[in-house]
Amino acid sequence: MRLERLESSMRLAQVRIETERPPDSGRVSRPLTLEDDLLAPTAEVMAEIVAQTPDYVFVVNHEGIIELVNRVDAPSSPDDVLGSGIWQHIDVRQDEAERMILRVLSGRAVEERTFSAPGLRGERFFNARMRALDTPSGPRAVIFLSDVTERHLAQQELARTVRQLEESRRATDHAQRFESLGRLAGGVAHDFNNLLTSIISFSRFVMDDLAPGDPRRADLTEVLRAADNATKLTSQLLAFSRKRPIEPRCIDLHAAMTSLGQLLHRVVGERIRVVIDTSQPGVNVMVDPGQLDQLLMNLSVNAKDAMPDGGTLTLALRRETVLRHDVLAPGEYAALSVRDSGVGMTEAVRRQVFEPFFTTKGEHGTGLGLSTCYGIISQAKGHVDVQSEPGRGACFTVYLPLAPAASKPVDGAAASPRPAAVQGLALVVEDQPAIKRTMARSLKELGLKVLEAGSAEEALALVEQLDAQIDLLVTDVVLPGITGMKLAEQLRRRHPKLRVVVSSGYLGAESENPSMQAPNTMFVAKPFTGRQLMSAVSSLYGQDLTAKTPAAA
Repeated sequence: MRLERLESSMRLAQVRIETERPPDSGRVSRPLTLEDDLLAPTAEVMAEIVAQTPDYVFVVNHEGIIELVNRVDAPSSPDDVLGSGIWQHIDVRQDEAERMILRVLSGRAVEERTFSAPGLRGERFFNARMRALDTPSGPRAVIFLSDVTERHLAQQELARTVRQLEESRRATDHAQRFESLGRLAGGVAHDFNNLLTSIISFSRFVMDDLAPGDPRRADLTEVLRAADNATKLTSQLLAFSRKRPIEPRCIDLHAAMTSLGQLLHRVVGERIRVVIDTSQPGVNVMVDPGQLDQLLMNLSVNAKDAMPDGGTLTLALRRETVLRHDVLAPGEYAALSVRDSGVGMTEAVRRQVFEPFFTTKGEHGTGLGLSTCYGIISQAKGHVDVQSEPGRGACFTVYLPLAPAASKPVDGAAASPRPAAVQGLALVVEDQPAIKRTMARSLKELGLKVLEAGSAEEALALVEQLDAQIDLLVTDVVLPGITGMKLAEQLRRRHPKLRVVVSSGYLGAESENPSMQAPNTMFVAKPFTGRQLMSAVSSLYGQDLTAKTPAAA
């Protein structure tokens, strides 16, 4: 079929149909002309078919100007379309349209493409095919537009679903790697905390026996300083593993950020301007104070490292109501953001930023700073979002559940009570001999009589043998065989008023044990000093036996 434009009118001018002569036929084929009775109705039928096809058919010249169109939709008319550029009707630049048309007219193939066509029927999508057409007026390009909106939207939805599944798979892999490394880190930290408890406690015992001017005190001070640094390292490992024994307290974030601001100016240096927006006071959360300080400091130091040439570090706080979120449960949250004006990060880096041991700082980075933040936030039942682009800085937004309305912020500066002498019979259960001796010595200094056992089974046998009233149980959570919490449950059946102090550097699954929150129960995190254990026991003895005892260390 050939379309021609005669004079200024546009109509179907000629249809040339060639027929092959069958081998066994004596008839000779010939071109059909307009004079044939068969041709006129055929031309009309073909013109009607072209007009009624659901596709849009455009004939354009080499400049992309529309010379023929099979149909237009209301409220447009053919006069609105004829003489206009094809780029005015589909989402393509004029220079790009002209290049495609010239390519077709030169005999080269043009791949089918999908365009949006807001100028035709609203926001629809069309598949475009182009073919060359010879006419007496010169070569023309025919453009066929097929509406593929439903297919295109379905493909977009499929691609979106595939991306979501891929992100979910990566998140699952990330969580599994965290869990595996967390178990390893928690186990290592537990062993280190046992060693540190012995080092710190016995160093303190020696220090207490030395005169104030004894030169050996300086050596012991260095030992204790090194132990303190090691304690911070194990704390970081446990925060990363999300198994760190924590003591959540109601904290006023407004006050915490204001206090931190004074320290941040010294930490980030003079080349970085620190802005703290605490215009929304009274935002309280339940979080471990030490973990909160570590979280804010790690995020701030990370921001500082992203601004080697200086810049602005902004900490902001606001309340936010979450109605629907992929991770967070609906509710009220504190949204704490840490924003820098630094180098930013690529999407690939952003996805890995919380990976353990992943760092962009080379030999100067450990890869534990942000992964530790992730562990702290997860342990507080929160979430963190990261937004960043290369050259446009980064913003870490931490979401933490708001504290119950009845909770009151604690005064972190309040002095801990001095250990007071107590009386009674204490049972110490610890499988590490050095730590067991530390516990026993501290309790004896407090005025208690002490029984010692290396396991829960040994402790139960000792109690059965002596048939004595046990006033206090001091036990490690993790013991060979029966756990410390199971031991406490069994002993309380015989001694309902039993006071219990449990200690651990790594709680594991025991952190969810309801007995950890039972009345007359207190938790002391390893590593601890003899004085800390004595203070905890003295405080526990001072509590009303019918009241629930808050955790302290």
